[in-house]
Amino acid sequence: TWGEAVLGPVVRALPILVSFSALGSATATIYSSGRYFMVGARYGYLPEIFSCIQKQRLTPLPSIVLMTILSIIYCIPTNIEDLIDFVSFVAWVFFGLTFVATICCKFTKAEAYRVIKVPIPVIIFMILVSIYLIIAPVISSPNIGYLVALMIVLVGLIFYYLFVYRKIQPHLMKKINIFLQNFLNLTVSTVNIEA
Repeated sequence: TWGEAVLGPVVRALPILVSFSALGSATATIYSSGRYFMVGARYGYLPEIFSCIQKQRLTPLPSIVLMTILSIIYCIPTNIEDLIDFVSFVAWVFFGLTFVATICCKFTKAEAYRVIKVPIPVIIFMILVSIYLIIAPVISSPNIGYLVALMIVLVGLIFYYLFVYRKIQPHLMKKINIFLQNFLNLTVSTVNIEA
């Protein structure tokens, strides 16, 4: 192969190096996603327990545990290619919506301070890329999984409407929050800008 011709005997170490890279990427993703959950919970988009951090380690333990459980569940299907296709499909739906929201904010909140200023042609280009990356897999290899992935997102909108928009708070959630805070030694995180 080309790798053997160029790298010689070093090519045998590549699978191990790729494994280390994948492990590092997975770890970073779990930790960063945990922070996303924590911030989302601070703003009321997720249950309050996800805004808590572990007192000694100062990590968003409930969020990391949730991400780890979800990652393990995602590994259960035997066909990893389909899983990658469906997850990337949903990811690009959200990326596309983010780009559309960015361009909407450019016009509706033109005076707002922005740390990063992205030119409108770049945003439009990324919207077109998102549309392509959403439609192309569905056309090239139609699969019911794409519809299932989209339905899961739409079910999430129902939960958003009930628990975030309408602010319905089940009484059981308060008891679960108190139990988990005591059991996992958690405290509600605070934002320290000066640190």
